[in-house]
Amino acid sequence: MRVVFYSLGALVVGLVLGSAAGWVQMRGHRPPQSQGPTLPGVEEAPVFEAQTALFADMAAAHTAAQAQAHTQAAKAMGTPAAATPAPPQAAVPEATDANPVLVLPHGPGFFAELDLAAAGVPAVTIYAGSMARDGLANPAQTAKAAKIGSLRGPLARVELLHIGFQKDALPAVVHVRTPEGLEGLVVVRLAKKGQPETAIAIRPLPGTAEPAAP
Repeated sequence: MRVVFYSLGALVVGLVLGSAAGWVQMRGHRPPQSQGPTLPGVEEAPVFEAQTALFADMAAAHTAAQAQAHTQAAKAMGTPAAATPAPPQAAVPEATDANPVLVLPHGPGFFAELDLAAAGVPAVTIYAGSMARDGLANPAQTAKAAKIGSLRGPLARVELLHIGFQKDALPAVVHVRTPEGLEGLVVVRLAKKGQPETAIAIRPLPGTAEPAAP
């Protein structure tokens, strides 16, 4: 009988100790209490630690480091961060001694100089003939007419009456009147055998009259 009583006593003591240990463990793992009142039938949302801000700060720091490295590399190479392209400049036409007919003021009362020195000729011949208006001209045909005079000097001053041109719209034969009153035709595009063609530049003189109607 004693053995039976001893066994029952040990069993009761074990149960009491086990219950006490479980109660202590449950008190140590008590769930966190709510910060405010909870409505009936509504569960509180679980609380998570905010980690988004940490990743955002890391991304911002990485971007700033890349920008600083790019700026330092640009300064080391001596290149500006953003180069502004220069505005396009309008092409300036080169000056030429062969003046187109349309930009040469001519007609009765308009005077010009024939630049013989620049063309490398000491004088040019004045051929008999005249022109009623501007138009196409044939220097070879004009040179077959009679010679009635000549123009000499580095710059020969004439009254520029009409202009005969070729298909390129550049003067070839001009109808002139000299200060002495001699009127005729002058070939201003000289062609010599075995040599390139020479053009005598026509330089308008300022202060002349308005152009006459064609």
